[in-house]
Amino acid sequence: MSLASPVRADASVALVAILDPDDAATLAKLREILPAGALRRMRLPDGFEPAPPPVRLTQRQAAILPLLLGDLSNKEIARRLAISHFTVRNHVSQILRALDVPTRQAAKAALVEAHTPDPASR
Repeated sequence: MSLASPVRADASVALVAILDPDDAATLAKLREILPAGALRRMRLPDGFEPAPPPVRLTQRQAAILPLLLGDLSNKEIARRLAISHFTVRNHVSQILRALDVPTRQAAKAALVEAHTPDPASR
């Protein structure tokens, strides 16, 4: 369902959105498409931090990522994938931006941390 389509009054749908209270345009759009009385405002607990969105990579970036984490240079990755090292450089830059990290080492650390189970959750 897109936000452009109206929601039936008898629909069993729950939409949870964390919005900036100053985002009047989004609130107006939600009021427009949701049935009357469906929109509820809630205060989040102090210290609440929403989970970061999942990282989305293109197929080529997904192919480059393991080579990047294997400490291969851009030229080595380019040779393995038979593409230009300039193209690899651009993809690596986009991968780092998607992971919100400044360096290859930081990307590796972030991915290891993200996939290491929390001992407190056992």
